[in-house]
Amino acid sequence: MATNLTKSLEQKGPLSAPNPQRQPVLKLDQLRVGYGGRALLPPVSLTIHPGELWVVLGPNGSGKSTLLKTALGLLSPVSGTVFIPQTVPVSFVPQRSHIDFSFPMRVIDYVADGLDRSWSFLNPLLRLKHRDTLLQTLREVDLEPEKYKPLRQLSEGQRQRAMLARAIISNPSLLILDEPTSALDIRSERSAFELLHNLCCHRQLAMMVVVHHLHAVAQKATHFLLVDGDHQVVVAGASEHVARNASFVGHYGVFDPCPGQEENDDTHSDETGGINNHA
Repeated sequence: MATNLTKSLEQKGPLSAPNPQRQPVLKLDQLRVGYGGRALLPPVSLTIHPGELWVVLGPNGSGKSTLLKTALGLLSPVSGTVFIPQTVPVSFVPQRSHIDFSFPMRVIDYVADGLDRSWSFLNPLLRLKHRDTLLQTLREVDLEPEKYKPLRQLSEGQRQRAMLARAIISNPSLLILDEPTSALDIRSERSAFELLHNLCCHRQLAMMVVVHHLHAVAQKATHFLLVDGDHQVVVAGASEHVARNASFVGHYGVFDPCPGQEENDDTHSDETGGINNHA
């Protein structure tokens, strides 16, 4: 049922203003995603810059995960293009159900695996060299006290933070997360998005996050991407602009732009992540 989210957007925390002059980390140009040559959604066009937190919304089975997998290169596009500069490192946090936490591994070892992509026989002491980075990353996600615990002894919230730490230890510029809070209660979900918001600010990370519950993240998002395959809808852009779109209002209700925020009409500019409405 649609509800009023005015208060949520008014309480949006301060996020370091993204600089549109900086190099984009991801650009989708008329991208159609799907299987067997059949598109699930209308074309998607958007541009993501450092410091932006994009929240991907839509009903179950609407094409959200398919869109992420295509952006990551795990699926071929039906048409259109995905552009990620070669200089942009990318990390991905999959859905919780894809990870087996019964495996006998300590938290510190699991997180350190995020560094192993750089390991080689020519550099066997990589983990020792980056021990300070490892401990700092655990502190960022508030897991340092649990660093020697087996993964299976962690709570759901702690497991999610371990997955996040493993993804950010390699210092990515773009972090993509597929339903990172699906197994969490409301309080833990809000805490998780507070952590993501802080990482986005302090590291100037660009993030693309699939969520189900808008209330938990409404005040943290800089941009929304609404997809709905059943109704052939794609709406993408700055959160205060997407919030006024009729398709968005039909799904999530009405809320107003942040008080005092300067209006910028980017509704037709793909270069700045404008709105693409294919209702």
